[in-house]
Amino acid sequence: MLRNRHKPYANLGVHFPSVHSDMQQKKYSLLILILTLCFTGSAFAQTVPLYSIKGNVRILIGLEMLAPVEPAYIQVSPNSSVTIADTLGEFEIDSLVAGIYDIKLDMFGYPTLDTTLEITENVEDFLFLIFAECDINGEIAQRDISEQKPRLLIIGGIAPVWYESDPEFQEKYGVTYFDYGCVSPGSECASQYNNVIFKYLDQKYGKSWRKEVRKDVVGFKKRR
Repeated sequence: MLRNRHKPYANLGVHFPSVHSDMQQKKYSLLILILTLCFTGSAFAQTVPLYSIKGNVRILIGLEMLAPVEPAYIQVSPNSSVTIADTLGEFEIDSLVAGIYDIKLDMFGYPTLDTTLEITENVEDFLFLIFAECDINGEIAQRDISEQKPRLLIIGGIAPVWYESDPEFQEKYGVTYFDYGCVSPGSECASQYNNVIFKYLDQKYGKSWRKEVRKDVVGFKKRR
């Protein structure tokens, strides 16, 4: 009897589960649950298709469409992502799920453009077209050339800036610098005008004028 005093239930056929075994089983059950959730979330993410919008921003001046000179900001809601068009006016917005989006274009000097687009597939060649009303453009440049008073337009700061070399350049190439200061007709309008003058100077003087012209002439850096 003394031999069994520490095991009073040894011969009663009663089984007590091991605490260690029970904890081990719960640990495995929790691990299986976590793995199941991970695989389920991963599978869900892989089944949601993502789409993109590729497009262009263009300024319509007369019958000519130009890429914007000023930065063009494209905002997409409701995810509030903002993309800046490149120097060619091209942009791309990706990682969009299917749905209806509000797309907004902001650019200095022009009213905000706003449109709604339903995304159900990839969108190619989306076009933001801005109609510019120009007091100065390519047609006026042709008129100035025919009247022998071509100009090179500059959009400066608060006051026009002049350099000592300006008179020599103007006399040598028969063209006048015209600085609008901070009151400008719009960079795209000025760029269209200047592009016509650039071609005129190329035809009359070759490429030599390019080394001497002021580098702040609108559209000159982009044309080079």
